Amino acid sequence: DVVYELDKDGRFTYVSTVITRILGYSQEELLGTPYSVIVPSAQLNLARHCFNDRRTGTRASRQIELDLIRKPSPDSPSPARIRIELSAKGLYDSERRYRGALGILRDVSQHRRQEATIHHLEHQLQETDRLFSLSQRLSTLSEHLQDPHHAIRTHAQLLIQSIRES
Repeated sequence: DVVYELDKDGRFTYVSTVITRILGYSQEELLGTPYSVIVPSAQLNLARHCFNDRRTGTRASRQIELDLIRKPSPDSPSPARIRIELSAKGLYDSERRYRGALGILRDVSQHRRQEATIHHLEHQLQETDRLFSLSQRLSTLSEHLQDPHHAIRTHAQLLIQSIRES
């Protein structure tokens, strides 16, 4: 998990070293930088109310999912998105003046990929079960058709034999 603190203007004043593993940025690169640098523009409204949350206690943001932008690297020049879960609360001084926000970021991208894989495998299993059930019904139908087929064949042979004899 990444622990971070923002000032009242939404700039990082602290970010734990785990940020480098998750987003590729060093602590030094993010200190003094607005949180909006790592949030896709389409999610800025959601992030504004969560990342830099002014609420405290039970009203504070808890386990809100959004994407963050990973720093481009030589291996991956286009910025990748990392799915995170964010919890944050407002920080106030002794005179109840807003000073910023304290939050925790958790990388849930691997978890989401695993959920998608599980969902896909469950769907495949259901389809396999459906096809197996269908094959069982066809097998039963085939067995039931063998008796009439055998009777027709026997009668046809008797008919042919009686025609030959006449």
